[in-house]
Amino acid sequence: MEGAYSIIETPTLEKIAGMLEQEGMDSSEVFKARIDITYYVNFLRSFLNKDLSESNELDLEEFRKYIKKDINFPELDARRYNHAKLAMEKLKEIKNK
Repeated sequence: MEGAYSIIETPTLEKIAGMLEQEGMDSSEVFKARIDITYYVNFLRSFLNKDLSESNELDLEEFRKYIKKDINFPELDARRYNHAKLAMEKLKEIKNK
């Protein structure tokens, strides 16, 4: 059961977390973002057979639908979606460098 909450360590996730820290996000918020992005990556891998670097806006919308069915905590759903969306934005920045 502990594996369900482990953070996937990938270079992309590390870069995104580093960018968030550099932009002044609190370390506890960065940790939450890492958990939520990991949740998104698990969704991508399990349901769409993709990785974070391959995801797009349509995948993000599918994720939004999925989290509404998975757990009914609107605050958590919104946080997870917003962190996944933030990850997509940071991924675009990484690709453009």
